[in-house]
Amino acid sequence: MPVLLFLPIWLIMYIGTLEDPTRNEGVIYEGGNVYAENCASCHGAEGGGGVGPGFNNGAIIETFASLEDQVAWIVHGTQGYVDAGRSSYGDTNKGLGSSGANMPAFGDALTAEEVVYATLYERVALGGYEAELPLAEAIFDGLDHGELELPEHFVEGADGDFEAEISEMLAEVRAGLAAGEEVAAG
Repeated sequence: MPVLLFLPIWLIMYIGTLEDPTRNEGVIYEGGNVYAENCASCHGAEGGGGVGPGFNNGAIIETFASLEDQVAWIVHGTQGYVDAGRSSYGDTNKGLGSSGANMPAFGDALTAEEVVYATLYERVALGGYEAELPLAEAIFDGLDHGELELPEHFVEGADGDFEAEISEMLAEVRAGLAAGEEVAAG
């Protein structure tokens, strides 16, 4: 009889463990907010594509194996690449404007931190590249605790110095991960 009394309580506790906890902090949460406000209208709420290309099933990683290259594309967009004399973007050398739409430049509109968070969200949450989650969490933790610094905005030209700056930051974070430094959950 006492077991039957506790059965409803156990059932409620069990059902509560079946749902993913809702996060309201971390790189995926922050990046998801930036993505929803600035990217989803073209790339789809779940990254499946629309006016712009989709990111799902690794498509974003196929296009941009390098995080730095994806950041550069987001910062400069189609016109920035045209101004730099480029005719394509990404590892797959997609033609500029080939999807029928031009990628807007977000270097002025978003802070450098927002660009990095949105990029990591696209790669990990939408693209399914879970291998990059520890890097994403380490970047978030480093920026959140003031251990890493980014400029306010990435606005230099398509061949600008910011790519070296973000490469240095990523090299520092990757070296810390390789050395086994603790990574906060994000």
